[in-house]
Parts: sequence; C-alpha cells; structure tokens
Amino acid sequence: WLARESIASVDASSLTAEDFVRDYEKRSLPVLLRGCAKAWPAMKTWSKEQLVARFGDAPFTCGPCDLPLREFYAYADRNLDDTPLFVFDRLFHERAPGLLEDYEVPDVFRGRDLFDLLGEGRPAFRWLLIANKRSGSKWHIDPNKTCAWNAVVRGRKRWLLL
Repeated sequence: WLARESIASVDASSLTAEDFVRDYEKRSLPVLLRGCAKAWPAMKTWSKEQLVARFGDAPFTCGPCDLPLREFYAYADRNLDDTPLFVFDRLFHERAPGLLEDYEVPDVFRGRDLFDLLGEGRPAFRWLLIANKRSGSKWHIDPNKTCAWNAVVRGRKRWLLL
C-alpha cells in the first residue's frame, strides 16, 4: 500500500463524465486527470511575480493570520521554519476575484455539484493554496467530507491517501 504512483492516471480529454462516474466516483477511487488544466490562463499567469503584480496588496489567510500576498511571498522566500505557513484561503474569490477568470471546473465535474442546490446557504467550496518548500497540511478529512478536485499550477504536491 505504500507503492508510489499507485493511483490511476487518465487523459482528461478522453474521459466522459459518465466514464468518470462509473469507473472512479461510484467506486470511490481516486484518479489523476492529466491535461484538464493545460488551457487555463493560470498555467501561464500564476507565477509568483505575476500574482504579486496583480494581487500583491490583497490579504490571504496564512495559518492564524491574514497577510498581503507580497508579504506572504517575502516570508516564504526567507523562512527556515520547521513547519512553514502557507496560504489556505477560502475567501480568495472575494479578495482577488480576478483569480476566478484564470481557471474553470473540469468537464467531468461541471454541473454536478449538489451543493449548488443550496444557493446562498452552501458551505465554502473552493480554496486557494499557495505554499513553499517543506510546507504541508496535517492529516485531515476535507471540509464537509466532500470529494475534492485539486489542480497543481506550479511546482508539485504530494498526497498520501488512506
């Protein structure tokens, strides 16, 4: 069970929503969808320099506090903390709404979010994470016990799924 890269990986352009539901969702199997973010503007514009130029003064939640994005990056570039702070912000869509224009929900998930039925009463459902080397979250269950989709725009992220 400790095998590396033991999760299925499929080309997102060849996977229909029906195939995804049958092969992965109904079976509660994680899957890596290759290529679903390649056309996003974020893939070209979410560098540290461009994000600071666009949203440097916007506050983002970093651990126990909110920091302007430029201050977070200044901290991240020079920190030697054992457990570095990282941006984990559920209000980014209000604080930096331009970020919403830079990505879209992948086709296999679009129009299938039952929380949409709650309208204004829906719980938080999107977060922006920005991290540097050695940062990471503790063991957790995703908020509201949801099944999430994640996209890595720069760098890499490791998951350990149990």
